[in-house]
Amino acid sequence: MMNLDIKTKIAILKLHLSIAFVDNEYSEEEENLIEELCNKFQIDFKTRVKITKEISTTKMTMPEICRQELKNIKTKSLQKECLKSLAAVCAADFILYEDELMLLQLIAEEWGMFIKELNEKD
Repeated sequence: MMNLDIKTKIAILKLHLSIAFVDNEYSEEEENLIEELCNKFQIDFKTRVKITKEISTTKMTMPEICRQELKNIKTKSLQKECLKSLAAVCAADFILYEDELMLLQLIAEEWGMFIKELNEKD
């Protein structure tokens, strides 16, 4: 496991919580994935609760939070790992909400990991 600074860890957590909260539902399945994510990235329980409360009560929009935090995840390998786990959060409750997909697209576009069409012409 790479050694990440706290700013990067919090950015990862905020991105995942933004996806989880964008549909105004925080499912048990999403919470379980967030817990696994925190264990993987060694984010303590106190920090997890604090950031969860912050995201759930913020006046900022979820896209604003994402745009703010994206720049803190700098390496392509970490971006890829996050994109994969963000997609898992979207699908965790077995319902894909349009707002979740919109946020996932925003993140992928910012990181250069989004293609508009499968058959893009040169």
